[in-house]
Amino acid sequence: MKPLNLKISAFGPYAGTEEIDFSKFGNGGVYLITGDTGAGKTTIFDAICFALYGEASGHNRKPEMFRSKYAAGEAQTYVELLFSYRGKEYLVKRNPAYTRNKRKGEGTTEEKADAVLYLPDESIVTGVSSVNQKIKDIIGLNCEQFSQIVMIAQGDFQKLLFASTKDKNEIFGELFKTRPYAVFQKKMISAESELKREYEDLILGIRQYMDEIQCPANIEESVELKILLQAQKEYRVEEILCKLEKLLEVQKNSNDIEENRIKELEQRVQEITLWLEQLSNVKKAEEQVIATKEKLETATAQWKEAGERRVVAEADLKESERLAIEIKQTEEKLKEWEEIDGLQASVFNYEKQMNALSELVEKETVHLDNLKADRNKLSELSDHISNLRDEKAKLDLEYQVKNTYCLELCKLKENLNKLKVAFGSYQKKLAVYSDKRHIFEEKQEEFALANKRYMDGIAGILGESLKEGEECPVCGSLHHPSPAKLCMDAPTKEMLEQLQEEVNITQKEASEASAKAGEENGKVNELIQSIRKQWKELLPKQSFELEVSDSFVARLEVVFDMLESILTENQQEEKALQVKKDDVESLILKQSMEEERLKKNLLKFDELELSLNHNRLKLGETKTYLTGLKENLDKSLSKVGELSKDEIRENINQLIARKSKIDDEYSTAMKQEEVCRDTVNALKATLDLLEKQIKEAPVWNEEALLFEQKEKLLRLENKKKELKESQIITHTNERAYQGIKDKSHELIKVEQKRTWITALSNTVNGKVPNKEKIMLETYVQMLYFERIIRKANIRLMSMTNGQYELRRMKETENRQSQSGLELEVIDHYNGSNRHVKTLSGGESFKASLSLALGLSDEVQSACGIKLDTMFVDEGFGSLDENSLEQAIQTLLNLADANRVVGIISHVYQLKERIEQKIIITKDKEKGSKVTNPG
Repeated sequence: MKPLNLKISAFGPYAGTEEIDFSKFGNGGVYLITGDTGAGKTTIFDAICFALYGEASGHNRKPEMFRSKYAAGEAQTYVELLFSYRGKEYLVKRNPAYTRNKRKGEGTTEEKADAVLYLPDESIVTGVSSVNQKIKDIIGLNCEQFSQIVMIAQGDFQKLLFASTKDKNEIFGELFKTRPYAVFQKKMISAESELKREYEDLILGIRQYMDEIQCPANIEESVELKILLQAQKEYRVEEILCKLEKLLEVQKNSNDIEENRIKELEQRVQEITLWLEQLSNVKKAEEQVIATKEKLETATAQWKEAGERRVVAEADLKESERLAIEIKQTEEKLKEWEEIDGLQASVFNYEKQMNALSELVEKETVHLDNLKADRNKLSELSDHISNLRDEKAKLDLEYQVKNTYCLELCKLKENLNKLKVAFGSYQKKLAVYSDKRHIFEEKQEEFALANKRYMDGIAGILGESLKEGEECPVCGSLHHPSPAKLCMDAPTKEMLEQLQEEVNITQKEASEASAKAGEENGKVNELIQSIRKQWKELLPKQSFELEVSDSFVARLEVVFDMLESILTENQQEEKALQVKKDDVESLILKQSMEEERLKKNLLKFDELELSLNHNRLKLGETKTYLTGLKENLDKSLSKVGELSKDEIRENINQLIARKSKIDDEYSTAMKQEEVCRDTVNALKATLDLLEKQIKEAPVWNEEALLFEQKEKLLRLENKKKELKESQIITHTNERAYQGIKDKSHELIKVEQKRTWITALSNTVNGKVPNKEKIMLETYVQMLYFERIIRKANIRLMSMTNGQYELRRMKETENRQSQSGLELEVIDHYNGSNRHVKTLSGGESFKASLSLALGLSDEVQSACGIKLDTMFVDEGFGSLDENSLEQAIQTLLNLADANRVVGIISHVYQLKERIEQKIIITKDKEKGSKVTNPG
């Protein structure tokens, strides 16, 4: 992540809007943020951290504190940060929750916290939580990790150096994705606890089953079992099961014997009960014989009376026959009235039909007159539709011309976008060429220096061989006052040749990069020519000036905005034409539908005229037929007698009622006689059956049977009660036996599993007795930590002239606490090891800075996170002059690797040493101001 531009408004000590252009620092280097104490230097870091994560860079500052006390009541508090990551640019704008004046009216209002993130693909993410998550996804760090690796805040500088194993575990867990190991550790603890609970539950279950065992007093096997149960139950399970199994066998045999005895008693009781039922049935039969004889006598008398009533009813049947003839004659008169009813109904129907025809003829006459009017209207409508179609054709032509022009403008806009992309690619390739050329020049200079040392080395070898008084093989002199000294670090010929090869390679790479940049420049110029031609054709009245220069991008934006305005205006005109077209088309459609309706109606004109003539003719025929029907009705009414139809029908009903009464009385008499006869026959059959049952019944002593039945039932009840109690005890003991047996087998399996799970849990959770308390996750993090320490020591050894080296502590003072990630320092000057907390302020700063840089290197290497920027807030004031120079050189070396390092400090040596600065000035009344990089 590299900040490119920061804009802050009414934020912290800044009353107005301040903007910092970080892009002026270039791709790498160190810059200083300096100014008076309290001017707002740290607020710059706070603003960057707040823009990304909604939090301050230090833990002692909260977002709700960011509203500037110098700000005007209506001023907006916000931070806007443009940053790049892996070559892509992102813009994030965020505001905290604060109180401001209402824009309209008096009073104040609460502004809610909000955030917006603009992505490279022009999509937008809104909302505080959504932007926070997206920033984390892009950079790969959360706010806490960002503060540890990228932005080392004031007061938090030594946090990582002195952090305990537990604290480092939290930091490294998210950073190096070691949380799955912690999850595994918790699962092992949970599994161990679950198995322990399961083991204890099984023990409790076995004890509960043992408590359920019952030992009957009358069985010899119960005695030994009872003694075992009173002893230590859980240690003698197998022996208890053996004794219980023998007891169950004895109980089952005893129960089987008792069941057989009960069956014998039940069989005898059933026999006695059957005999007693037979005796009872005989008594009932004797009583029924007396009752049946009485019923037979009564039924015989009733049968005789029913026969007499039947004879009387037969004499009245002749009257019924006479009434039937009279009914038939009267019904003939009723038929004549029914014919009259038919004629009256026909007259009514034809009158109704004639009225309907009259209404229809009148309606069709009106409809025909309307159709004649529609025929005239149709002619006028057709002429109007023709005029509208001519107008539509004209609008279609205008719209087509405008649409084609807009499409050409869109193509021009697309080419401008292509030009923007091509120019960006050209700038990138130009930057690559610049880097390649810089590397080539460095290699050339390195080769020249190496070649000089090589030549000096040859001269030194020659100088070593000269002796006073002997001739020099070069100049012939016998005196050698200052011979060339032997150069101990002179390169070999092979090393020089290797450097020459590297010079050639870098020269070739620079040439290739130059060619690619030139090729891309050609594409840019070609696009400019093509766009200039399009512009001249489409916008001849608008001037077009665009050449590759420093202001190319700004000019391109001006041209793009001009074209966008023209395109928008023409698109609006195109839309207006489309609206006119749609209106005309809608009107044509509406009037065409009306035309079709009129044409369709006129198609029915001839049909309606024929129908009208037909209905008029039919109306005349109906009137004639109706006159004939009325004449026939009058004739029929003159023929019928004085009685009306209702009087004739009433007479028929009376005759039918008299006849039905005679017929019903005869039928009833016949049925009563038949029922009485059947009753007498049934009583005689019942009487014969009862007398036979009494005659064939055996003879028993009822009193003796009742006594025996009572005695046997009492014995049976006692036997069943005893058997049930015994079966309950047996069933309880069987269930206890099976329960103890099953849970014993389960207990063995659980105990075996618990043994190895406990061992595994103790190992991964650092609980192995007499061992260091190193958990599995910590062990994995130790590997990363060792690499961080190695990279940190490269800087620390340099900054301390080889005195100090960091090392992970192998042992802790307290084996009760978690260990593995604590640090100690090796003092190479006196050969001692000590805790990092014993370092002085300046030494702690150097160790902390080295550790932070080592962590940053390892994060980039192991996590694939690209960190182009580092921010350091204070801490340099604790360094002496030599240590300060070493720290600055370390940061300069770090910045050379395409990384920007920002430092907040008011140390004078830093102001003199670092050229690039952001200066903060403080005004007690108006708030702070920023002087941009320079």
